[in-house]
Amino acid sequence: MRLVITNAADRTLLTSLVNSTTAANRGFGNVGAPYALFPRGQTVAQALRPFPQFSTIANYWPPLGKTWYDSLQVKATKRLSHGLSFTSTFTYSRSLIMGGEREANFGTDATGSPSADVFNRPNSKHLSGFDIPFQFILSAQYQSPQMHLGNGIANYILSDWTLSTLLQYQSGLPLTVPSAQTSPNLSALVFQSTVANRVPGQPLFNNNWIDNTGKVRTDELDLNCHCYDPQRTLALNPNAWANPPAGQFGASPLYYTDYRSQRRPIENLSFGRNFRFTEHVNLNIRAEFSNILNRAFWNDPSGLTNAATAVAKDPGTGVYTSGFGQLPVASSTAVNTSSRGGTIVGRVTF
Repeated sequence: MRLVITNAADRTLLTSLVNSTTAANRGFGNVGAPYALFPRGQTVAQALRPFPQFSTIANYWPPLGKTWYDSLQVKATKRLSHGLSFTSTFTYSRSLIMGGEREANFGTDATGSPSADVFNRPNSKHLSGFDIPFQFILSAQYQSPQMHLGNGIANYILSDWTLSTLLQYQSGLPLTVPSAQTSPNLSALVFQSTVANRVPGQPLFNNNWIDNTGKVRTDELDLNCHCYDPQRTLALNPNAWANPPAGQFGASPLYYTDYRSQRRPIENLSFGRNFRFTEHVNLNIRAEFSNILNRAFWNDPSGLTNAATAVAKDPGTGVYTSGFGQLPVASSTAVNTSSRGGTIVGRVTF
């Protein structure tokens, strides 16, 4: 007998227990159990699996996919002259995947992110979750020259300081498309999940949000603008996603290039000097700073897998505690994941 998951009667059959009247009427009752001791509390769908005795068969490190990486890479180098040297690179790239996004973590996570339709893999080539289309990195160093101020002590103190920086600017990583919440879910029918469909014309990010001044904005939110109140803003638009019809795989890929997390630049600065007093006595002083411009970085929005996540607020503060696209907060204070920091070190060797 051929079953079609787009047929409502067949979906009901697959989710029915093997000892149910529905299964018996369709010829899939106790008599149709795959082996004598098959638990009668399992579904018909479980009974039809290739290995019905297992509810989960973890896939560890199988070659289940293909990857593509294409890029334009440019590198500029200035060798040391007049105290300045630097190396800079720019990469314009595109990463694609077909099949499993990554290998599983043995013993903890038995799943990589599958393609939208694992039974039609050739049509599931899509953007990789590690795609970074633009990346610029600069590593530079400058050493101050010998000073000639007419004072030997001042010349010694102010000369030969080294100033270094590491700057990295790149696109944010793609956000995962929400999972389909169609009932019954495909995981109950064919033991494979799928994704929601993107709604044409709907903005991906919220167009009803609160900025830093408390004003309600109706333009589409930009996660990189640093202009929103992360405590009272849901970053994502649930209306941008719709569930596929029952028994069908979603038509969306796992990632879209215009649906990305916040950019998080790396801007580090350091300076220092080595003072040699005698042949065996040295004083090294250095200061190292990270996120020198004190940019605010938030963790990725929560609730990414379900666009229908219930919205809840703290009744006392009005801070969102759940919802599709809720930004991470602790009590009533938003958490900056990487605030400016600095370290000053002095070291004497003798």
